[in-house]
Amino acid sequence: MKKTFYSMMAVFVAVSLIGASLTGFYLYSIWKDMSLLINANESLQRRIALADATARLRKLSTGEPLNLSGRIAAAGTIETFLINCNGCHHSIAGQRAVADMMSLVNSIRKVNSDAVKSREFIDGLASHAHDALLAGQMLVRERSKRAHTYIKITSIAFIVSIFFGLGGLILISLYFMRKFESNIDSMLEATDALRRGEKVNIDMFVKDFRKVGYSMEMMQRELMIKEEKLVSWARQWQTAFDAVDLMMALCDNDGSVTVANRAFNNMFGADEDITGRNMEEIVCRKDRHGDGFSLKSTLRDGMVYSEIIKDNGMTLEVKTFPVISGDGVIKGVLWIGRDITRERDLEERAVQSEKLVALGELVAGIAHEINNPLSSVVGFAEMLRDSREVKGKVRNKIEKIYLAAMRISRIIRNLLEFSRKKPVEISKNNLNEIAEKILELKEYELNVENIDLVRDFSEIPLILCDWTQVQQIILNLLNNAEQAILEKGGKGIIGLKTYSDDENAYLEISDNGPGITDEIKNRIFEPFFTTKDVGKGTGLGLAIVYSSVKSHGGEIKIASTPGEGTTFTVSFPVNKRIN
Repeated sequence: MKKTFYSMMAVFVAVSLIGASLTGFYLYSIWKDMSLLINANESLQRRIALADATARLRKLSTGEPLNLSGRIAAAGTIETFLINCNGCHHSIAGQRAVADMMSLVNSIRKVNSDAVKSREFIDGLASHAHDALLAGQMLVRERSKRAHTYIKITSIAFIVSIFFGLGGLILISLYFMRKFESNIDSMLEATDALRRGEKVNIDMFVKDFRKVGYSMEMMQRELMIKEEKLVSWARQWQTAFDAVDLMMALCDNDGSVTVANRAFNNMFGADEDITGRNMEEIVCRKDRHGDGFSLKSTLRDGMVYSEIIKDNGMTLEVKTFPVISGDGVIKGVLWIGRDITRERDLEERAVQSEKLVALGELVAGIAHEINNPLSSVVGFAEMLRDSREVKGKVRNKIEKIYLAAMRISRIIRNLLEFSRKKPVEISKNNLNEIAEKILELKEYELNVENIDLVRDFSEIPLILCDWTQVQQIILNLLNNAEQAILEKGGKGIIGLKTYSDDENAYLEISDNGPGITDEIKNRIFEPFFTTKDVGKGTGLGLAIVYSSVKSHGGEIKIASTPGEGTTFTVSFPVNKRIN
């Protein structure tokens, strides 16, 4: 490229020098012709002056008396002109004419007093002066024509030279411009190839621009290598990002998701693309609004925030970290979430178990203390009630005392059953058989109350359990379902279903009662918690169920929708030793 540029500069300099030389030559020629013309005019002026001096001398020679001094003076003037002209004429004819005129002037001086001879000499001198004047006029005319012709020719030649010079310069410029244009087109084509990721063709560059082609080819190779490294790094980063079991997502300054890992997508967007959606719309939108959302807080002040979000039965522990650039500007937020639903559930169950243990110990002591005097109350009340001496209103009051004492006694027995820590008598039993025995006892009662039993028993493996405790579990759950249906009214349905997997055998007891709310579900296994009217329940039935299931190493879960019914699911380990 430099070579082409230098070539162009050399052409421009050469054309400029040639133009300047031609211009100088033509100007010199014109100056030379004009100088000759000026010399011819000066010569003509001297010849005119010589002719005038000769005419004056002739006039002085014709008058009477003769003016001798005037003729001498006029002859001297003519001699002066002839002396000045002697150095200007180099031709033989010119030199001879000047010599003849000088001779005539000298002759006039010698015969000054002889009028006749002096007139002859003066006439000869006048004839020579007239011839010189005519010759001078001819010289001026010829040199004027010559100068005019030469100037015209010179002007035409100058114009032609300029025309061809500029034409040549334009053609050369066009040539170089086309060359530059071709190379620029090649560079643009190569740039487009780079943009499209195609290979740059070196053959499209010529001569000096081939270096540009090589440079672009090298740049393309470097770009491809860097692009491959970036793609590889991005894949490795995404693989590592997806390998983390925590839910992670990067958000921009608007809170919109730019990239998320597999755990996040599985939790919130398995069936749709969540990229570009706002995080507040994706995660627990019912739970957090406004500036309380930790992501907004991190974007606002660049601090790390954490919070617990609950929604649809799921509990998330969320932390938000600011993404800060090198110049300290917040560019986005890293959102990290962990599903702690099971942990919280286990914690709540552990707390519940501790409450039950503490309450059992307390109840055991109280029950024994109350049971002794209560036995006396029941015994004496029964004796008085059966006595023939007690009649009327007193007998009715004693009956009420007896019934109240019996109710207290039943409560005490439930409390003792709840707190009793007798060893579990473990044996292999069939869960279907245990359930069927209980149904045989309850079926008639349920039919009378317009409640149908629906059995769906599957072939399941034997479980290690205490027959009596499992019977109590099933009976309490059936009683709970029966009371819920009676509370709602209408036709009732209670379903029992058994099934199993590799680890557990399951029993589901469902009803079409009124259902329960989330608030009640969270407290339903607490001792003495009941939604029934006063006197209709102790609140210990489900607490005993929970304690018994736990003693068998099992789990109990509840699912309910208000207005649609409730389902309790109890799981028992299959062939697993119970501590």
